Amino acid sequence: MSARRSDTAYARDDSAITAVETAVYRFPTPQPEADGTLAWRATTAVTVTLEAGGCTGLGWTYSSRAAAAVVEDELTPQCSAAAPST
Repeated sequence: MSARRSDTAYARDDSAITAVETAVYRFPTPQPEADGTLAWRATTAVTVTLEAGGCTGLGWTYSSRAAAAVVEDELTPQCSAAAPST
């Protein structure tokens, strides 16, 4: 049995991506944190918001500003290139 719902929120269609936005958020930690190999004083989260077919999707990860640069420099142009020209 599949855990995926069959409503329109999960329906596959060929809607073109009409907008891509990235944001980077840096949250200072109250004290230095470490994982045994590195130490840091802040946590960085990167979000990506996509719009297509009248819907908006949000994805996020703990990463660095470099992840947002990959989306902006490499992925966004690919989304625009795949969109039908008007």
